[in-house]
Amino acid sequence: MGTIINKTLVLKTFQFLLFSIFFFSSTIYFSCKTPKPVEELNDSDLIFKMIKGPCFGKCPMYKLEIYEGGYTKFYGDRHSDKLGIYDKTISKEELKSLVNAFEKADFYNFKNEYESNVPDAPAVKISYKSKNKELKEVSGKLERPQTLRDLQVMLEDIASSKDWRLLEKYKEPASEEVKEKEKPKVIKTEIIVQPMPNINFSKWFQEKKNLYGLRIIKKIAPNLDLWLITYDTKKVDADMIMQILNNDPNIISAEFNKKTSLREGR
Repeated sequence: MGTIINKTLVLKTFQFLLFSIFFFSSTIYFSCKTPKPVEELNDSDLIFKMIKGPCFGKCPMYKLEIYEGGYTKFYGDRHSDKLGIYDKTISKEELKSLVNAFEKADFYNFKNEYESNVPDAPAVKISYKSKNKELKEVSGKLERPQTLRDLQVMLEDIASSKDWRLLEKYKEPASEEVKEKEKPKVIKTEIIVQPMPNINFSKWFQEKKNLYGLRIIKKIAPNLDLWLITYDTKKVDADMIMQILNNDPNIISAEFNKKTSLREGR
């Protein structure tokens, strides 16, 4: 009986030792696994990317890229606090925190694009690639889920952090090139109107609908008295309807809708 117990004890001890050796070896393998050298990184190694586009004012324009292993690049464009190309390596904890946040937010279930009727707001594109999946891109302005905007703040915190290394100084593009890239596209079939307070907007709108075929596309924001409208181009042309609206005492302002382009950086 004692011999059987001893054999069982020896067997269990041997199994435990095998498991310990395997676990220890695996731990060493994963902890010592080094990321690719920087010069070998490519698009397939990209995990996060954020591009902040222009607005009508001086919004910072830049591109942020974060690769496997934590290698990070920053492309500072116009109005950015860092102009040029910079790099650094974020910690494993920072990278893990970002991944966990994007996974918890179920990033792949966001819409690819959130339309906006606020022409002055800067466009933002955020990209993320989960393990064994294709890169997912989501773009928009103000009208996006708060969870998505919280993820943007996390990436902005990385972009505004310290200890960046300058790789290439900023080269000011030719003025004509800048004007062409930043020039917003005017959408002459869509007009943003702001009515005077306390008017009967429904009655006013019904009158103009009968005359010019006005149609409400949407209210731009719940807390703003701004309306995106369109009109019947067979009844009136763009210049005429704009003149009519701007001369209307019931309207504070009227302007064509504009769409700014989102640049990929330099």
